[in-house]
Amino acid sequence: MNVGVSTLYNIPGLIGAAVGSYCGGGLTDFIVQKLSRRNNGVFEPEYRLVVLVIPFFLVPVGLLM
Repeated sequence: MNVGVSTLYNIPGLIGAAVGSYCGGGLTDFIVQKLSRRNNGVFEPEYRLVVLVIPFFLVPVGLLM
């Protein structure tokens, strides 16, 4: 196998990381805004930890695939 062909294996991971970062950032902001409204408009940094539950289950599944 050619060296140039073996580097093509990284392209799907790059695309997945870019799309996941873009979508995940918007999802995080949406959930943080919703939780802040419940807390009388006060933002708590811990609200961002709630969103980490989703990748906690999806990343191992993706790695096993």
